[in-house]
Amino acid sequence: MRLARWSSSHAIASAGPARTGGSAYDFSAADNIAVGDLAAVGDQGRIETAAGHAGVHEMVEALPHGYDTLLTRMFHQDPDDPGGGVTLSGGQWQRLALARAFLRADRDLMILDEPSAGGVRRGQVVVVTGASGGGAWLLKRAVAIPGDPVPRDRVPALREVEGDTVPVGRLVLIGDNPDQSLDSRHFGYVAADRLVGVVVRRLSLR
Repeated sequence: MRLARWSSSHAIASAGPARTGGSAYDFSAADNIAVGDLAAVGDQGRIETAAGHAGVHEMVEALPHGYDTLLTRMFHQDPDDPGGGVTLSGGQWQRLALARAFLRADRDLMILDEPSAGGVRRGQVVVVTGASGGGAWLLKRAVAIPGDPVPRDRVPALREVEGDTVPVGRLVLIGDNPDQSLDSRHFGYVAADRLVGVVVRRLSLR
C-alpha cells in the first residue's frame, strides 16, 4: 500500500494523528481528551468511550474529580480542595493522547509521532518513507525487530548478512500482500530513521 497515492484530502480524512509528546494542556481530563475533536467538547459519552478504547478510563475515573479533574497544579478548582488539580506521568499523558485520536472514530489508521525502532513490536504495522527518503510512504508489517533472529528463510535479501540477530536500529518489514509487495525480501533491513509511525488499530468503532 503506497500512501503517496492518496490525495491530501483523503489522507487527512483517513488518518488519526496522536501526538505522544508535548501535548499536556492545563485543562480538565475531559477537555484534554476532547481537543482531539472539538465537536466532542461536552459530549461525555464520546469522551468516555474514547478513553476506554485508549485504556485510560479507569485511571481518569480514579482522579479526585474524575473527568472534571484539572490536569495541572497551576489553578485550584475548589478553594476548599487545594489538591483538586493533579499531574500525570508521561505514560498516562500518552494514553490520553491516544484517547484524542480515538475520538475520530471514522479514521482508517492512527499514526504516532516520535517513533523509534525500539518502540515497534513484532507484528505491528508501520509506516516508513521510501528508500530515497522522499514522499512515497509504505505501509508494512514488522516481522522481526532488533534482537530477533534474522529470518533468513523468509527474507532472501538477508541470507548473506552477518550476525544471527536483527541489529539495533533495523527492522524487517513484509507487506500483507506478499505477491505484490516490495519489502525487506527485496531490499533487506529497513533503517529506523525511515520510520514515520505505527498503526495502532483501525478506527472502526462506529
